[in-house]
Amino acid sequence: MPSPAGNLALYLGLRSFFAVGGRLPLRLNRAVGPLLSSTALRLLPRSRKRIRAHLEIAFPELDQSQRDTIMRGCSRHFGLMLAEVAWLWHARSEEIEDLCEVVGQQYVNAALEEGRGAIFATGHCGNWEMLGARLPIGGVPLVTAARQLDNWRLDRVITASRTRFGGEVVTRGPSAGRRLARALTRDAAVALLIDQDIKDIPGVFVPFFGRPAFTPSGAATLALRMKCPVLP
Repeated sequence: MPSPAGNLALYLGLRSFFAVGGRLPLRLNRAVGPLLSSTALRLLPRSRKRIRAHLEIAFPELDQSQRDTIMRGCSRHFGLMLAEVAWLWHARSEEIEDLCEVVGQQYVNAALEEGRGAIFATGHCGNWEMLGARLPIGGVPLVTAARQLDNWRLDRVITASRTRFGGEVVTRGPSAGRRLARALTRDAAVALLIDQDIKDIPGVFVPFFGRPAFTPSGAATLALRMKCPVLP
């Protein structure tokens, strides 16, 4: 865990990143972000080692050079996503609406018309932060479950960004289930990202790339209890 000085440095770095990136044109942000993330990848040998180990599990049929190509592509994608998140800090609703076309919202509307809310079950893929901004702008009452960050300053910044366009954040904890259930009774869409091995919460092991992977089962449990539809 970072020291108090390290936590403060992370917070100041993120605020500076938002302050600068939020005022740059999106095209420039998208050019700079992947360059920064590619540089960071070269400077973080432990992260490279971990990524390579995971890619070897997922794609044993590929050679190392092919897996390294995937690793570099993932790094560029992550930099691109962070650049877009920085832009979101000062973006206007109409800019986001013009940027992102929502495909399939009729299924969301149909689910919510049943009057019991709906559950979005997804993972950390694509730009989930952009999705969290775009859906409320399009009229979807969105409530997202999230882990509270250990760095309280960072948590405050990220929560402010996630709620800027009308979305609500429920942090994991003893009362989270009740708050999410209440959100469903208000006919909201509850978003749960279920692709992480999180300690101290119910889950099941499911096969993933040929190995058992612990997967939170809260989305299924909540849907069964509240009798609401699930949208992947």
